[in-house]
Amino acid sequence: MRMIDERTGGPHRGRRGAARATAALVGAAVLATVRPPGATGADGTELALSMWVAPSHPIAEAMQQWSADVEAGTEGRVRVRWLPKPVVSPPATYDAIRDGLADVSFTLHGYTPGRFALTSLAEWPLLGDSAETTSVAWQRVHDRHLAAADEHRGVKVLAVFTHGPGMILNNRRPVLEAGDLRGLKFRVGGGVAMALGKALGADVTLRPANEVHTLLASGVMDGAFFPPEAIPLFRLEKLIEHVTQVPGGFFNSSFVVLMNLERWQHLSPADRAVIDRISGERLARAIGRATDRRAREALDDLAARGARVHVASPALVADLQAHARVFDAQWQAAARARGIADPARVVADFSGELARR
Repeated sequence: MRMIDERTGGPHRGRRGAARATAALVGAAVLATVRPPGATGADGTELALSMWVAPSHPIAEAMQQWSADVEAGTEGRVRVRWLPKPVVSPPATYDAIRDGLADVSFTLHGYTPGRFALTSLAEWPLLGDSAETTSVAWQRVHDRHLAAADEHRGVKVLAVFTHGPGMILNNRRPVLEAGDLRGLKFRVGGGVAMALGKALGADVTLRPANEVHTLLASGVMDGAFFPPEAIPLFRLEKLIEHVTQVPGGFFNSSFVVLMNLERWQHLSPADRAVIDRISGERLARAIGRATDRRAREALDDLAARGARVHVASPALVADLQAHARVFDAQWQAAARARGIADPARVVADFSGELARR
């Protein structure tokens, strides 16, 4: 990969598996005739899973294995049926699961601005270079300190996780420092990425990830704040000319895998125990590990294509460090308002977990 530093001359109401090798089987399941949702009978319980990303996406990959593990762990008493298409648009997913349009899905916290205050902790810049490490750290800290605040009221949280280190993608010009962002239009997933883009002078708009290809191809947007694995997943290879990498990530995004609470409560204690065991940290780690692998593949592909990959200047990194301190102060104030007695301790615990390997 050509790493370029121009400064120095040097880079979805119906109720309700595994790696790409099983994609054909999963595809068959997804395309199966849709039965009445949330069926429960002599043959067991069926959970309808709504997925708004393609089966090849690392989140879908991990959820394919999770689905298989649910059936195996419950000895067939609970099965997961993949719906043929998402029941709602990505930003409406949380309410769709809460209201029973489907049983299981995932969403991005940033898609619903103002709803979640505590989840931005996992979205700050410079958190690290591994989705697996960040996802596991986020799951542990969420379980220890934040779950009791009940920001996810009305649903069962199966796992929280993050993607890998966010990058700056655009088709106009190299971005090496904050000033280079001015005048460029970027799609963002909300949350800290949106706040950060605004603070640095970029023109940012909240839109779902599955719209990015159209937005860039039509010229409505000049680029996106995205992690590397998103480039092939959303077919952006020919639409991006400049990629800016930031050590530790320009930003991050927090996600949640969630389940309809009524369906969860109707499962037997034994089956709930099985699902808890294969969710939480285990699921967060699986998603993060799959994400990291796809990110490496995407970066290798960029190298093969001769993409112009730039490294953020020290000035941009310093700007991000300053903004991270602002986000820290804002988060601690919001956390106190949500009943977190010692927000500084939570931040320190998260930093400690991020440092573990």
